[in-house]
Amino acid sequence: MNDTEESTNSNETSATPQTVVQPDPSGNGAILAITLINGLVKEYDLPISDVNAFLNWYDAKDAGTGPSKFAIDKYSNIKGPFNKRVDYVIFNNILTFEVSSYTM
Repeated sequence: MNDTEESTNSNETSATPQTVVQPDPSGNGAILAITLINGLVKEYDLPISDVNAFLNWYDAKDAGTGPSKFAIDKYSNIKGPFNKRVDYVIFNNILTFEVSSYTM
């Protein structure tokens, strides 16, 4: 049933499986919502350490240093025969982003 529930729910409701699979020792996490220039919104439920890594990358790239892409581990949101899924976000395609933090 978990696979069915995950496929019918939005990314916002996928927090429980992802937190259980790879908990942050502090119990802190966040939903990172990235709006791309084409209007597409990508949401990720991440440990706060991953969100902080994204923010540091974004600030560095905005200052003119660092790689043009950032890898986001999709953790337990693996559909298919894959061992790992990573989503790459391209700096020049980001219009805005939002961080909604939470504590478990």
